Amino acid sequence: MLIIPIAFQFLYLGFLKLNGDMESAFYVWGYTVPFMYLIGLVEVVSAAGLFFQRSRVASVITQLIIMFGAIYTHWAFFQYFEILINIGVIGLCTIILWLEREKIMVPEESKRSSLPY
Repeated sequence: MLIIPIAFQFLYLGFLKLNGDMESAFYVWGYTVPFMYLIGLVEVVSAAGLFFQRSRVASVITQLIIMFGAIYTHWAFFQYFEILINIGVIGLCTIILWLEREKIMVPEESKRSSLPY
């Protein structure tokens, strides 16, 4: 059940951003406070979306985009340890996406319609 640790990570960091606890970090990185709130909201919504079959793939793709943005930010500020954490999260998200691959390539409706009656 890889969904739980990924969801917890994005919920935790999303709520830190929504509470304003990461305002100083975003200031150092050159990002605005509204951008911090936007990223926090996207993280929380995408974490919740992991628990629903219909939104899981979109949530994982959203989280991958956030992680690549985080890698860019940490690389620009020489925060290499954080990059390792981001790469680990990308790996777990990729595994979730891989496990969902059959549902991506063959939607439920086309499975039903191809069954002989």
